[in-house]
Amino acid sequence: MHGKLLARKYRIGKPLGKGGFGVTYRGMHVDTLQPVAIKVEHAAKTAKHSKYTPLEHEQNMYALLHPCPGLPAIEWQGMDNDEKSRVLVMELLGGSLHALPLPLSRSVMLDCACQVLTLLQHCHTRGIVHRDIKPDNIMRGRDQHKGKLFLVDFGLAKQVCKADGKHVALARDKKLTGTARYCSIFTHQGLSQSYRDDLEALVYTLLYLVKGRLPWQGQSHHGDDKASKAEAYRAIGQAKAAQPPAVLCQGEPELQWLLELAQSLTYGQLPPYADIRARFEHARH
Repeated sequence: MHGKLLARKYRIGKPLGKGGFGVTYRGMHVDTLQPVAIKVEHAAKTAKHSKYTPLEHEQNMYALLHPCPGLPAIEWQGMDNDEKSRVLVMELLGGSLHALPLPLSRSVMLDCACQVLTLLQHCHTRGIVHRDIKPDNIMRGRDQHKGKLFLVDFGLAKQVCKADGKHVALARDKKLTGTARYCSIFTHQGLSQSYRDDLEALVYTLLYLVKGRLPWQGQSHHGDDKASKAEAYRAIGQAKAAQPPAVLCQGEPELQWLLELAQSLTYGQLPPYADIRARFEHARH
């Protein structure tokens, strides 16, 4: 793919990362020399979901959420007919929070909390749940956006509330969606996700950043067999449930309060974002 020209204007460069969907490359607009990020879906994924692919889903989520200054701008989306793959060209961002040396200082963690809470509020008030909040999906801005955080990777996001204000019904026995290390206890229990689950995942993300490790990180699965994965997920869920917020968040009272709040919300209930942000803002000063 290196050097390939897309849509007669985007040149593909070196890979930046890969996931279940495909590969993300650094690229450049050949006319403006503006750097971009180019997500290329695996051809098999595109073929399997010929009517509505995962990358199309992500693009649709961005379309529902824009305009928003904390989401990457979409430059172009379409097909690479040579590879029979779907492509999404986006604003190039800096590294993720996962790439930072850990642990982060308390003041940096609190700043991250305030910024991501604002982005989650924007998503939630438009009826969309991210469903994969983790350090890898929180990116730092570049150049004029330095110091600003962006929320990315809406491939697992879901619209849970339509324009009429009706929230989708709670479902049980759901397969785990997201990343086991950071997802909520309700998600481990097989309940469909809503706003409270993004909030709980944010707490685990912030705890990881400020402490450098989560207690259940030792739990992992070997290979890709379903039984091994299910057992690891079960062990992580049990480890989370066994840790009272006061113990898990020792030394971080704001995170303890936020975790208790997230776990107390009912399904479909919007969190009190202004109160949460005010508490974190106060702790910063």
